[in-house]
Amino acid sequence: MNTPAVLVFFKQALGMAVDWAGYGYAALVASGGVMGYVKAGSVPSLAAGLLFGGLAGFGAYQMSQNPQNIWVSLGNLTGWSCEGIDFDFELVQVTPKKALGMAVDWAGYGYAALVASGGVMGYVKAGSVPSLAAGLLFGGLAGFGAYQMSQNPQNIWVSLATSGTLAALMGKRFYNSRKIMPAGIVAGASILMLAKLGIGVLQKPQDS
Repeated sequence: MNTPAVLVFFKQALGMAVDWAGYGYAALVASGGVMGYVKAGSVPSLAAGLLFGGLAGFGAYQMSQNPQNIWVSLGNLTGWSCEGIDFDFELVQVTPKKALGMAVDWAGYGYAALVASGGVMGYVKAGSVPSLAAGLLFGGLAGFGAYQMSQNPQNIWVSLATSGTLAALMGKRFYNSRKIMPAGIVAGASILMLAKLGIGVLQKPQDS
């Protein structure tokens, strides 16, 4: 009998050195942004808290997988050091060269920025906090999907799920409201992203 995927996940999680300090820091940063919005109504504080809290959480995840993969966490904590990590400054010189030689998914990053800005515009125009939260959430997921595809063009699943979900949700919203922004533009961009991903999948057998 096959072991359920959930049990496998928890076994792997228990067996690895989880960066609990990193996850706690991420929660602290995100909660600070939320508190800034609740107490002072500061939208920039909320957006920054969610953005950098998400980045810190992603950095904690990376360090849980590989304790030497400190780059995202280091970007959030300038000057922070962790005992037991061998910081090789030569890697700092190599990493930009690898990044320049890598096929960056600029379309994916642009789509992520469009989704996030749509959520911000929804809040600015109508004061919709759900719109802001959804824009930042799906924008972050789209950005993470673009990062994954920049690392490996075959790793399309996060981008596919994000663009597919938004195409359905925003397409229905555009059909009901007939409003071009943000529903129509985000729905159209999501459909274009799905087409881009589909073309990439169809071209794989030809390239091999």
